[in-house]
Amino acid sequence: MDLHNSITVIVGLITIISAIYRLAQIEASINSKIDKLETKLLFVIDELKDSFSEKLHETVRKLDIHLTEYGEKKIFVEYRLNGLESLIKHKFERLANWIKQIADLLYQHFGFQIKDDKF
Repeated sequence: MDLHNSITVIVGLITIISAIYRLAQIEASINSKIDKLETKLLFVIDELKDSFSEKLHETVRKLDIHLTEYGEKKIFVEYRLNGLESLIKHKFERLANWIKQIADLLYQHFGFQIKDDKF
């Protein structure tokens, strides 16, 4: 072999070795960036999961509060309606008693008789 061919082979080997070394560096850099990205992504996912969990818990708590308020208001309205129903019944009974008294008075003094079944 002559000197020129030897130098060509040596330069070719050095070029191939340096290319392989450079590709290994690029691959290591890519793998490092992928690992960093994966770590950041997992961190962001954990934060979003925690945030979503907190918001869901807060929403459930607000819903419980509203349901409790609704239940209390419903009981209060039922209480008030029952009170109004009792008051109306009492007033109606008093009115019916007055009508009977007036009907009896009209019958005794004038002979007037109401033609209704209840009186």
